[in-house]
Amino acid sequence: MREPLGAKTISSLVADRARRSPDAVALCHRAGTAAWQPMTYAALASTVERLARALVGRGLKRGDRIAIFSRTRVEWLLVELAAMSAGLVVVGLDRHAPGDTLARILDEAQPSALFVDEPSALAKLPESSVAHMRLTVTGQPTGEDPPSGISSVDWSELLAATDVANEQRPAPAEDDEARSPTALLYTSGTTGVPKGILFRQMHLVAACQAILAAFPMLAASRGRTICWLPMAPLFQRMMNYVALAAGVTIYFVEDPAQLVTVAREVRPTYLIAVPRLFERLHGEIQERLSKLPRAFRGRSLDRDAREARAGVVERMSAAFVARAVRRTFGGRVEFVVTGSAPMPVWLLQYFRRCGVLLLEAYGLSEDTVPIAANRLDAFRFGSVGKLFPQNEVRFADDGELLVRGPGLFDGYWSADGTDTSGFSADGFFATGDIGVVDDDGFLYLTGRKSEVFKTSGGLRISPSKVEAHYRKLPYIDQIIVFGHGRAFVGALVRVNPRLVQDSDGRDVTSSSDVRKLRAKVEADIAALGAELPGHERIRRFELLERPFALDRGEITPSLKLRRDTILRNYRELIDAMYGPQ
Repeated sequence: MREPLGAKTISSLVADRARRSPDAVALCHRAGTAAWQPMTYAALASTVERLARALVGRGLKRGDRIAIFSRTRVEWLLVELAAMSAGLVVVGLDRHAPGDTLARILDEAQPSALFVDEPSALAKLPESSVAHMRLTVTGQPTGEDPPSGISSVDWSELLAATDVANEQRPAPAEDDEARSPTALLYTSGTTGVPKGILFRQMHLVAACQAILAAFPMLAASRGRTICWLPMAPLFQRMMNYVALAAGVTIYFVEDPAQLVTVAREVRPTYLIAVPRLFERLHGEIQERLSKLPRAFRGRSLDRDAREARAGVVERMSAAFVARAVRRTFGGRVEFVVTGSAPMPVWLLQYFRRCGVLLLEAYGLSEDTVPIAANRLDAFRFGSVGKLFPQNEVRFADDGELLVRGPGLFDGYWSADGTDTSGFSADGFFATGDIGVVDDDGFLYLTGRKSEVFKTSGGLRISPSKVEAHYRKLPYIDQIIVFGHGRAFVGALVRVNPRLVQDSDGRDVTSSSDVRKLRAKVEADIAALGAELPGHERIRRFELLERPFALDRGEITPSLKLRRDTILRNYRELIDAMYGPQ
């Protein structure tokens, strides 16, 4: 298929789409509840070119780095595309990262320019890290003088830079541009200090080719999607590139809490998401249904119910609930790709029965091409799907997955050079994930190599595997297990009390009745534990009153657990579980 796949760079991909579909709507954005502002593919290409010339006109050179410190919004993408066109390297900064992390990244990356969505965001960045920059761009006027030696403009001034808009910009050969660095990402730091990952244009295009080959329906019709996840990681940005390549219209949502409202309005045809969205949505649905008579709760949609035994009223209520769930996403969603964390099988089955197909996928921060994904015509709940043929995959003796392919980075980047310590002599990268492929080609992940711990009895435990087993309980909101060097496995558990019900669907307790709540949770954990080997069973647990939070460093922006931080924050509670050692 020639359409978007003939391009060798993201820049030429956008230009190619603009030539083919100049009047089709590429982007839609709005401020608050105002009307949507559409931008056609022709206008997108023109705006990107004008911004690229403006950045060059402000003194930026090929290879310079530009940092973006912004919420998810259309300007994020426009600055990114313009930077790519100008030969700059984009450094995405997480808006929720602590100050010391931001300082470390900025000091290492040494960006020459910075885009922030609002002036107040500048106050969150260390002054010493901003002082060396030549240019800052803000989404709104600052009303303040910039520091000495720094050129500062707001968004409207940059767009109006007509004095540089007509200047000729030397264009390198496309093959050279394809090999040029274009994006510098930093890992979420779940296992230590964030590491820099440098990608070239050809890495990003290889991923577009692979994803469109796996999901050809994206380019078959003019679809709609929503950009709502944080854009500092690659997940959302990669899906934006794919949408542009396929001629899909992207709607931007700055506030994630507005996702459902916007979905009902714009009726997307496909989405990307993280499991937490569906866990919360299921909880909200069950909470609302719990106020209805039992026969009207649509329990045949639940994982433990047998629809064949349901009565007429139950079947009708289930159909009503399923329609309501589909309308939550606008009623036109063909599929939702989920990533960044595993999703409980029962939750995948629940939304499938409601007519919303969730397809789990798996990839690495270090590889733009996904390693595996479930497809519309080939999915298996509990797996992360079939392997992408563009990658070469093999397994180490201990089950660790190793990968080599066209989207794989060259090594961790730093100002002092490239660290290639994660690679084998023949170019395979150690993912750190333990997994197995079944006879039908579906990949199952069983845990992270770095997270596996040994009990005091020398038995190895994969916490991700154990947590996934106990998350079969639909009322478990968050869970982390531990037990390194201990006699048994313990856990911290956060539940939604209003979802704890007995076998007949009656509410067990209110959130204030802690003893009844704990007794029910304890019984359920014991029953589920009987399905596991003895050394993997949770022997003791504590119920948490507050969830793991981003602002305490306990989860990443993509909602992964930062285990070391959680165990440190709850050290006294955990030590008390085990008693005197």
